[in-house]
Amino acid sequence: MRLFRRAWKVQIGTLGLGEIDCEFKAKRTLRHTPNAAELTIYNLTADHRGQITQRKHDFVRIEAGYEAGTSLIFSGDVRKAEHTHDGVDWVTKITAGDGERRFQTARISRSFGPDATVATVVQAMAQARGVGIGNALEALADAALTRVGQAFPSGVVLHGNAAREMDALMQSIGMEASVQDGVLQVLPRGRARALDLVQLSPSTGLVGVPTVGKKGVVKAKCLMIPNIVPGAKILFADTSGARGTYRVEVAEYSGQTRGTDWYIDIEAKEFR
Repeated sequence: MRLFRRAWKVQIGTLGLGEIDCEFKAKRTLRHTPNAAELTIYNLTADHRGQITQRKHDFVRIEAGYEAGTSLIFSGDVRKAEHTHDGVDWVTKITAGDGERRFQTARISRSFGPDATVATVVQAMAQARGVGIGNALEALADAALTRVGQAFPSGVVLHGNAAREMDALMQSIGMEASVQDGVLQVLPRGRARALDLVQLSPSTGLVGVPTVGKKGVVKAKCLMIPNIVPGAKILFADTSGARGTYRVEVAEYSGQTRGTDWYIDIEAKEFR
């Protein structure tokens, strides 16, 4: 991909803003806790500022990349929005979380009869959390509870925080779940998403030299290349810092349409 001519799109609810001047920071991980973003937008119209203040638009989406291709880097619930006047500019600052609205408060209290399947239980958990089912049903097709298979032979009772109950279940079946763009992403523990392998080298957008830290975690910086998201596979090539195929664990995006930032900071673990 030719990494020329930066491209981006911002949407707040049904309010499509296109390539408006903005700054953004977003952090996405494979953990079960919500992804988060900060978005600063310059010089919205008075009408648009009013709509946001009145909370007529309750979610935010940010796409970024280059003319040859962009990808969705964040989608989540608006947490807070405020407007200030700075010199000649109106500045709108928005903070948001992906699936955050019900993360702390969503509870589940349900009992499932004998032979309830893992998929049925996970669907109920997703509904309680207010997130989409995503790839969960497909990913769980071959998943099995330790020692008992794909169903609870004596049934199961769930009572408590829905996110923590889901995390405990996923651990028991060797899977891991996170919320990405408002839906569940379920992966076998340590495995990667079924996306095209992204090759990173100095000639394909890698910035600087990757470093290898504790527990083999590689930290690297690259340009705003599409499809570098938690769970994606990346191949480090032609670099002295790390070589081989890794899975993205954490991706932190930073962009400035008025400045020079247009990067992704990555934490990744070796993938086999």
